Formats: sequence, structure tokens, C-alpha cells
Amino acid sequence: MKAIILLFTICLCSLVGYSQISNVGVGTNSPTATLDVNGSLRVRTLPSGSVSTDSIVTNDVNGNIRRVNASDLVKQYTGFKQMKVGADFPIPVHNSVSTGSTGTFTSSVFGACSWKVDQKTTAPTTSDRPFLKVTYTLGTALTTLPDVLIFQAKNTSSYPDSYNINLISKSLTSFSVVITRVESSASWQGNFLFDFLMITL
Repeated sequence: MKAIILLFTICLCSLVGYSQISNVGVGTNSPTATLDVNGSLRVRTLPSGSVSTDSIVTNDVNGNIRRVNASDLVKQYTGFKQMKVGADFPIPVHNSVSTGSTGTFTSSVFGACSWKVDQKTTAPTTSDRPFLKVTYTLGTALTTLPDVLIFQAKNTSSYPDSYNINLISKSLTSFSVVITRVESSASWQGNFLFDFLMITL
């Protein structure tokens, strides 16, 4: 019985002692932080995060761990709060659509997206150019409204076409553009794409 009481007393004292320790050291007998690791650190599994909501772990010259908002880091090194790139958005085929036509596609960044032709015009004379006014709806809404959108049309078809894309309006869930054929007054028939860069200043 005395042995049991002695063992219980030792365990109790140990627990009280550990509860009073404010700093714990790994590889050091003189910890200067709540957890002080003198050595390397390995994390085997980390979930994916978001630049707009997460933080980035950094360390100072003394090895102290700090937290920096990812969006602030992007702004510091680029001058912008946020940048997003949209790739391979489809340009509706002018020869095959009319006002009110719709379509769907999948974006690697914005998920399940859609487009709608708000207006279609043909060129009344050879000096004019056919165009479409199209609204693109994003599958994943933006967290901040971009200040700048830069568009770049791409020709991956066998047709020698080129296009101008001009922004009309924008929101957190969609943007509207006017797409104009540059080199011809005829309706276009090929399948064309465009990329864009969204920048929040």
C-alpha cells in the first residue's frame, strides 16, 4: 500500500510540474517559445488552401515562426491584391448562333461556366465588322471585383481569323464583352478561344 501511495504521489507531482512548464524544447534544454524546435520540421500531409483567405507561414532571421496573409504577400511582390487567369474561354461561332443563344463549358479555375449571346450583328457593308455581345457567367464567384481585365484571343483553328475583345460590364459572377472579327466583314465559322487576366489593384 505504501508503494502505491508513493507511486501516486510521484505521478501527481510530475503532472503538476508539467502543467507549470510554459515552454517546451525539442532538441534544446533552454526553450524560448511555447514550442522551441532545434532541428528540422516535417509535415507529411497538408490540405489545399486559398490565396484569398489563407495565410502563409514564414520565419524571421532567428527562426521564429510568423503568419502572413497570402493576399498581402501577393500585393507586396506584384503590386496587386489579387490576380486570376482564365484560360480557353470559348468564343461562340457567329455563323451558328443568334441573340439569346447559350452554351456551357468547364474552366479549370472557375468550374462550370456558361455564356449567352446578348446581341448579334452582321456587317451591313464591307467596311464594317460582325460582332457578338456575350455575357460569361462564372461557376465560382470572385471574392473581390477586379479593377482590370485583359483579354487575348487565340486562334487554334485552320481559319486565318483574329478578334478584338472589349469589356462592357463586370460583376463578381459574370462579365460581358463585345467580340469583333478584325480582318473580315463575313461571319466567322471556326471555333476560337480566349484567355484573360483579372487584376485587383
